[in-house]
Amino acid sequence: MRYLLPCLLSALLLAPCTQAIPQSSDPEKDILATGTPVKKMRVERLPDLNIPRSMHSICEVNGELVAFGGYTTGFTPTKTAEYFSMGQWHLVPMFYNHAAGFGTRLASGDILVGGGCGEDFGIGQSWGVERYIPSEHRFESLPILDCKRACPNAVELPNGTVAVSGNWYADDAIGLYTPGGIFDEFKESSVQRTQPYIFPTAPDNAIIFATHDPHGDPCDLLTDRLRGDAFRDPLFEEYSPLPLPGGFFSPELYAIGDLATGDYSYLIPVRRDSAEVRIALLRNERLTLLETDYPIPTVEELQRDSFRTSYCFYVNRAARQAWLYLPSLPCSFFIRIEYEAALKGGTAAVTFFKTDPIDAGLLPAALLSDGRFFLAGGGPASAEMNFMPIKAAFLLTPEDMAPVARTSAWQTVLLALLGAGVLGLLAGALLRRRRKPAAPQESAPDKAAQELIDKVVALMEDEELFRQQNLKILDVAQRLGTNVTYISSCINNLHGGTFNDFVNRYRVRYVQRWLLDNPDRKVSDVVEESGFASEASFFRNFKTLTGQTPGEWLAGKLGDRKGN
Repeated sequence: MRYLLPCLLSALLLAPCTQAIPQSSDPEKDILATGTPVKKMRVERLPDLNIPRSMHSICEVNGELVAFGGYTTGFTPTKTAEYFSMGQWHLVPMFYNHAAGFGTRLASGDILVGGGCGEDFGIGQSWGVERYIPSEHRFESLPILDCKRACPNAVELPNGTVAVSGNWYADDAIGLYTPGGIFDEFKESSVQRTQPYIFPTAPDNAIIFATHDPHGDPCDLLTDRLRGDAFRDPLFEEYSPLPLPGGFFSPELYAIGDLATGDYSYLIPVRRDSAEVRIALLRNERLTLLETDYPIPTVEELQRDSFRTSYCFYVNRAARQAWLYLPSLPCSFFIRIEYEAALKGGTAAVTFFKTDPIDAGLLPAALLSDGRFFLAGGGPASAEMNFMPIKAAFLLTPEDMAPVARTSAWQTVLLALLGAGVLGLLAGALLRRRRKPAAPQESAPDKAAQELIDKVVALMEDEELFRQQNLKILDVAQRLGTNVTYISSCINNLHGGTFNDFVNRYRVRYVQRWLLDNPDRKVSDVVEESGFASEASFFRNFKTLTGQTPGEWLAGKLGDRKGN
């Protein structure tokens, strides 16, 4: 019986949502009673998947929608993935089973998938790891995990290594993989966990915590460091994080800072006594609560007896928004939190969205780069969902979302499908509605802004231009043949903060690497070399970005090295 628990866990992650909203003659009235604004989430049906799937992973890769692994009809695993292109789903063979496994994005743009249940019916664990190469639509086998794992998560750290943790009905430990090497057990876990949160906190470090142990029972909220001692965040004395629903997990789903420049800031949803939902800011390994202008609906307000399994969470860093997704029947619900004001001491604006009825079942969701949501697979609202997975796929768009600047792959596909026979006129109407004359002009700034930022980043990372003292934004503008205002706007919109903030992150990271390589030398020896104009400026920025003095930071790192 215990081996069937992965399927029950998966079902619980969605099934309680069938009772999430009070069933009345006017469900929208019940939502309005919370005091939260309600808007529509527009629903568009996509072509069905080739294979019904549950306990799978979905995400967007290079503009394509992709589904990985999972269980198919009869609760048997499928060694396939599929991607959406040219109006249909295309199957790609995989090496291993990855139902209830992990999926995470690598800096290269590839997707790493691994672990999962080893047999039919959610039994056992598996060793396998592979990498999806989207440009070639194929998988590449990698060395096996440090131990057999089901319901794990894995995250690539900024230094290129991959940390993995979590298991189901088997012992958990923290594993580490270095490209070109193997997965090794790096250290013991202070707490046995399943489906843990893993957040990078430094180029070679991460924190790990979870809500449940490998048997599905609540676990101690002690937080592990990959390198360093375990600790307990004060907020976890009163609140606990919402359990992860399984499937695709990657730090950028929660990040509000730019991980590439060392800004390890995240948002996570937390609860108190299953009655109060809040959004917490994780920065410098400490959690603080954000204020919202409307309360996020509570268990009592939405009658969720099994609240802990109801929400999925996403951050849209470009739009400075966070989203909570509540799968439900017949309609699903989304809560948008515009968090920027709350980071500055104000309140985050909260908006509630409700879909039109979706009769297919309960579907997992992925936030797309253009701000929409992709839903695919899943199952009926019952514990038998893994025996009766579905093939349905949908695209959801918030009603107040600005027109998409460029025609995405799914739009092109739908227009092509509608272009034949009597549907030709309908396709033309849809094309006229979606592609207004101004839309192509609107797409240019976004694309140009990203290209400009890529050039600025290349100057910093390839040429280490940040080491130039008194570097001005005008210097960069002149190097790239553009204007100061445009660079400033692009950095603020795509990276957050000012140009000086952007440059100083590189400088601090340079000093950190230097200190680790030269622990016996004085920090004053590297200040000018890193680009800071004075020691006062260096110390101020180092403390702002790390929360520690250089001495405190280095002592902690050296202590971690000795401990590991």
